Amino acid sequence: MKTVEIIQREGFYENLTALTQRLAKGIAAAAKAHGIEFTADSVGGMFGLYFADHVPQNYADMARSNTDGFKHFFHGMLERGVAFGPSAYEAGFVSAAHTPELIDETIATAHQVFAEMAKYSGLKSQ
Repeated sequence: MKTVEIIQREGFYENLTALTQRLAKGIAAAAKAHGIEFTADSVGGMFGLYFADHVPQNYADMARSNTDGFKHFFHGMLERGVAFGPSAYEAGFVSAAHTPELIDETIATAHQVFAEMAKYSGLKSQ
C-alpha cells in the first residue's frame, strides 16, 4: 500500500518525468561530448538509449543501430556499479527511489564510459 500512497503524492508523475528526461538528456549529452553517435528518448518514467543518429522507429531501425556500442556501454557502466537492461532492445525505467543526485552520478559515470569508448574509432560519430 505504500506504493499507492507514494504515487498519489502531488507532483509525483511530473517529478518522475523530469528525472527521466534529465537522465536521458544527460547521457545523450555525455555521448555527444565524446563524439559517440548516440541518442536517447523518454516518456514518463521510461527511457531508451540508442547508439544511432536518431531514435529507432521500428525493429529494422533498431537492428541497424550500433549494438556493439551498446554492449561496450552496458559493460562499462556495470563495471562501475550502474546496471541497465542488458540488451540494446530494452527500455529502462526510473523509479521513485532514484534521486536527482543518483541521476547526476549516473550521468557522470556515463561520461567516464564514453571517454573510454571514444578510443575505439568504430563507436565515434562519422
